[in-house]
Amino acid sequence: MKKIEIIKSKQTDHIMNEIKILSMISHPFIITFEGFIQDEKYLYLGLELINGGELFTYLRGVGKFDLPQALYYKYKINLDFTSRKLSAFSSTSTQKILSTEI
Repeated sequence: MKKIEIIKSKQTDHIMNEIKILSMISHPFIITFEGFIQDEKYLYLGLELINGGELFTYLRGVGKFDLPQALYYKYKINLDFTSRKLSAFSSTSTQKILSTEI
């Protein structure tokens, strides 16, 4: 990510919160955050390599889940967050959820 673009779009706090949240969580359906590095122009986020792809990509292709698929992912994600007492994680998105079991 270009640092200048992050600053211009006033996303500095958002990016820092994203890094903080991703470094605190561990879930089999969420990409693992490995850390970040930076140089003069760019901020590089190190993320786990996932060969299966993002749930977002799959979902974009099929349009929507049928009810059993939607309930499966809702259950799996909510179960883990509830058990860890993380009742609200606003940054969870289909770009961070893995599609390894579809």
